[in-house]
Amino acid sequence: MTELRKWKFSDIWAWLKNAALATLKGELLLRLHVSRYFIHIIYTFFLFWVSIWLSLRIEKTLTRVEDNRKVLADMEIYHAQKTVELAGLSRMSKVQAMLEESGSKLTMPEKPADRVKRITAMAAPKQNTTKKEQDRIGLILYCFYIFCCSSAWPCSAGCSTSCLSGSPTRIWSDTSFLKAQGAS
Repeated sequence: MTELRKWKFSDIWAWLKNAALATLKGELLLRLHVSRYFIHIIYTFFLFWVSIWLSLRIEKTLTRVEDNRKVLADMEIYHAQKTVELAGLSRMSKVQAMLEESGSKLTMPEKPADRVKRITAMAAPKQNTTKKEQDRIGLILYCFYIFCCSSAWPCSAGCSTSCLSGSPTRIWSDTSFLKAQGAS
């Protein structure tokens, strides 16, 4: 029986020389009998490749997130600037100055606004309204028309000047002026 010899430090140099020569000849893996582990080596290579690919994708995503954060910060600054500008434009003194520059005669109200009662008949008129309801709606429309367009209101007497003579019921019963205005 052959006795196994113990190795010495001088054997390391021989092993390195043998490995270098086998590598140059392309026989290193065959001398180590790695051919039976070929599938395992391919699988490990594939796992390392997937790991590197995923880390590159994650890095790309994080870069895009950082770029989007910068854009978002810029948009927040822009939004804050626009909010400040809007707040400045909503001040009454600024609004009055802009109105004066445009030549408007609109000024601050001298008395508080009157509360106008909401009429539900205007929102959804009924088909079968009574004469009293029609007169009430006509009066409301008459008052609204006078308020909005008093300079263009024709006189019920037929004169060419803008006067407000005549009673609302007589004016609203005669719809010829509405046809003249194109509102029939």
